[in-house]
Amino acid sequence: MKALETVQLFIGSLDQQRFYKYLAGVCGAIVTLAALIIFMYYSSISSLEDRIDAINRERLEVKRLMTTYQQVKLQRAQVDTLYEEDPGFRIAGYFEKVLTKLNLTAKKVMADQISHLEHEGKYEETLLKTQLTDMNTRQLCELLSELEQNKRIYTKELDVTKSKRKPKVLDVTLTIAALEPKT
Repeated sequence: MKALETVQLFIGSLDQQRFYKYLAGVCGAIVTLAALIIFMYYSSISSLEDRIDAINRERLEVKRLMTTYQQVKLQRAQVDTLYEEDPGFRIAGYFEKVLTKLNLTAKKVMADQISHLEHEGKYEETLLKTQLTDMNTRQLCELLSELEQNKRIYTKELDVTKSKRKPKVLDVTLTIAALEPKT
């Protein structure tokens, strides 16, 4: 109570010009303090919104990774099931059977090149590259269709060119692959 009376006496003793100067100073201090509070408030809101955006981006990335992981897990289970059905499967033997079935063994120009690519887990990717010559479009389509029937086989590369030696026939370089158990 005494502090309030002291302030009242102090204000009462001021002349008008000095009173307005003090009043302007107090109002300026109040406006500055209010502006500082408002700035801090919006600054913290902006910072929190940025953090929310970053967390949301990370959440979406984790969701995408989890979806991919589930797909990979499903595909691994499918591959395991395929290999449990026929554990002795080899891509070279299968390809020779297909060529024999379609009467294309005479079209093979060179011996098959087989290479292996290491992968994590219990399988490796086996690549078989071969060249076939003097094929017509029907034979090529039948070969690709037959290869497509086997879920283990997939085409990695196919290069079809017109034969330079004979008209109306194709030269084909085909690379197929399959996952096989590591040896």
